[in-house]
Amino acid sequence: MCVISHTEVDLSSILLPVGLPDWRTKPLPTLQMLNAWLPPSITTDALLRAYKQRPLSYGSYLRAFRKNGIDLGTPVEKIRKPMDDGISSGWQPDAKAVYGAICWYHREETGANPALAGLYEPIVRKYLE
Repeated sequence: MCVISHTEVDLSSILLPVGLPDWRTKPLPTLQMLNAWLPPSITTDALLRAYKQRPLSYGSYLRAFRKNGIDLGTPVEKIRKPMDDGISSGWQPDAKAVYGAICWYHREETGANPALAGLYEPIVRKYLE
């Protein structure tokens, strides 16, 4: 049960259009299988180094795109060329790679909430930059 505007609603009768995801119906993989997929030689430090070396993404240039009149609510395939041209011409990034990616997916032009990206900023800056 959940309460919506002080009215109880029985959610057990709501049918989902798809079944439960596989991870909810299948047993978890064994440690041996996990080690085959992700060898123990891969350490947290190695993963952090890899993230810190990621190339910049479009999200790293949001300020420059807006300043130069690129409508970030437009589908990327329609604005890719002016974005790429601007980056090639020397537009400066305003965020590093990981935080830039988070900003890209939380940009207001697509209806997302950029304040959510702001919540991640201190964590990303401390651990991934």
